[in-house]
Amino acid sequence: MTRFLTAPVLCLAAAATLSCAGPILAQASDTVSRVSVKYGDLNIGSPAGAQVLLKRIEAAANTACGGAPDIRELDQWASFEACRRSAVARAVVAVDSPMLTAMAHRGSPATVAAR
Repeated sequence: MTRFLTAPVLCLAAAATLSCAGPILAQASDTVSRVSVKYGDLNIGSPAGAQVLLKRIEAAANTACGGAPDIRELDQWASFEACRRSAVARAVVAVDSPMLTAMAHRGSPATVAAR
């Protein structure tokens, strides 16, 4: 009989935990700030220019996501990394440069240039 009660209790506990986590996660994502990245001085069609812009975008994403937490705080680190990856991906899409996209996906600039 204990076996049958344990499963529903665990399911209820998991559901309660997840329902509480939702507002916290939503709250954290609402507080992400915006950081402007200027790139008018770069030729983003060149590998060197795209690489510099990607570094600027990554630095801005780190700032916008609150900076890297202590690596020992795994839950905070996971949230930070998810925020940073999302911010970089959105910025790369917004710039709409094949060379930058290749750099962001770690593709070879020569492969992109050949297309």
